Amino acid sequence: MIELNKVKYRHPDFLLNIDHLYLSRGITLLVGRNGAGKTTLLKLLATALFPNEGEIRYLNHTVKEALPLIRSCIGYMPTGLQMYEEMTPYKLLSYLAELKGLDSREEVEAVIERFQFQPLRNVKIKELSQGQHQRLGIAQAFLGDPLFLLLDEALNYLDIHERKKIISELARESERKAIIVSTHELNEWEYAADEIVWIDEGMLCFHGTPARWTKDLPWSVWSGTMDPELLPNLNPDRILSLRLEGQQAIIRSIGPEPPADSFVDVPPNLEDAYYIRRWTREKNGRF
Repeated sequence: MIELNKVKYRHPDFLLNIDHLYLSRGITLLVGRNGAGKTTLLKLLATALFPNEGEIRYLNHTVKEALPLIRSCIGYMPTGLQMYEEMTPYKLLSYLAELKGLDSREEVEAVIERFQFQPLRNVKIKELSQGQHQRLGIAQAFLGDPLFLLLDEALNYLDIHERKKIISELARESERKAIIVSTHELNEWEYAADEIVWIDEGMLCFHGTPARWTKDLPWSVWSGTMDPELLPNLNPDRILSLRLEGQQAIIRSIGPEPPADSFVDVPPNLEDAYYIRRWTREKNGRF
């Protein structure tokens, strides 16, 4: 649905350089450290920025050919979205719907109901909590039933119930939309994500399914227990999790070998795989 060919964008801190990337229907997780290029890539996809070189095609249309049409198909929530604080959710959504040329009343009522803003529809935005602000930011991206949903850190400030609700809403839409979500919390998306894109220092380091993401890793994930007095012998950079239970330390770690004979090889989750890939890239300058 969205295809990038030889795209380059010169950011002050890095060069975003993507030779080829095709984003299809479904949920694509955009992952990487802060400053890696995720937000820049989302801005390019949202047409808030334009490449210095290369081309982005949306359903085989380019920005030069059909910018208004493309923008009408995009729902975008940038991180730190600023809203008109004196407006209410109803007035803000009505205003944004009008800007998109939509039947504002019908569209707004549908979005208000879908994202459970009925009790807050006439409350000023400045009086909403951070989580409600975030939910409103996601809601406005749904106006017009866009084919492309671009969400930067969509789950920030949301509680567990709200996060599950948003993931469920996106999963419901993913059969007919290309949904690209930047996130630092991969495991929450384990059963919803269709593809993963990893960006580091402006480079595309991985694009594939979650199953492929967790396979063919250079290191394994090990789980086991040991005497807490032996913990100083472990490399802290390789420890994924550690908790004390009674007289034992329960540990999950990464490495080519188990940290002790009692440890067993366990399947990596999405975040484990990211840690291994990032750790290996930092140490070896590749992978």
